[in-house]
Amino acid sequence: MKYFLVIGIEYKFYRNPAYITIHVGNHFIDTFKLEKDFPPATDIVKQIDPKYYKKHGKAHRLTRADWIERWNNIPSLFKVYEIDDSVVDGKLIIKVENSNTDYTNGFMKNNSHIKLPIVALFQKKLIKNRGEKLMDMMMKLDDDVDRHLIMNELIYGVDWRKTNKGLSYPGKQRWYCADVFYMRRKDEMYEKSGTRNFRWYIGGSFTAEFDITKIHATKYIGPVNDVEWARFPRSASACDYVLGSFEQLLNIYDEDQRSNNTKN
Repeated sequence: MKYFLVIGIEYKFYRNPAYITIHVGNHFIDTFKLEKDFPPATDIVKQIDPKYYKKHGKAHRLTRADWIERWNNIPSLFKVYEIDDSVVDGKLIIKVENSNTDYTNGFMKNNSHIKLPIVALFQKKLIKNRGEKLMDMMMKLDDDVDRHLIMNELIYGVDWRKTNKGLSYPGKQRWYCADVFYMRRKDEMYEKSGTRNFRWYIGGSFTAEFDITKIHATKYIGPVNDVEWARFPRSASACDYVLGSFEQLLNIYDEDQRSNNTKN
């Protein structure tokens, strides 16, 4: 069985490149450097395949203003890796070497920093037919979560969507994209190691550690110090939907498949 590891990165460059090294368990995956800014993409919705949104009655997510804002927070740099099931174990480790600042005499005006809004691990078979099964699963999850929220509102009188201003509610985590990770600093003089989420911009050198979990013979990136709520993950976000409907990623998946078919 094969898995895809997808990492979406935002990066603010300053002075010198940042160096990124990726391991899964004890296995080296890749190393690369970032030599320029990689801000969020713009007009990404134009590159979203609409067919599954129409199929599931959710086409408004490509046109409604609040969703357009979410699409415009998608990263512009993606790294995609096909990994054999035998090496998918333990932790995903993303090591960032990025000590690029103008820190002098106790003051700092400029620095480079990185954000990891998309880190996802899923079975390769889910993206057959241009992401069909992956999108069907996420759309169904959305419907299940909505029904669960409505049921809890009726029973307990709490509308989590209004209480939390529609951003989140007490759930397990995003799925398939990782919600949180452990940021480990080698030098904790200026900042302690600890849990961070996908919204954080992080400067300096550190490692991001993601736990790999197995449920029902499927491996995915699991929660870190997160609260499980009725065994439901949070409903899918724009970052999750990108995995199965963004043309750039769909084309990369297809290239990998063609390459493997040629080798076989």
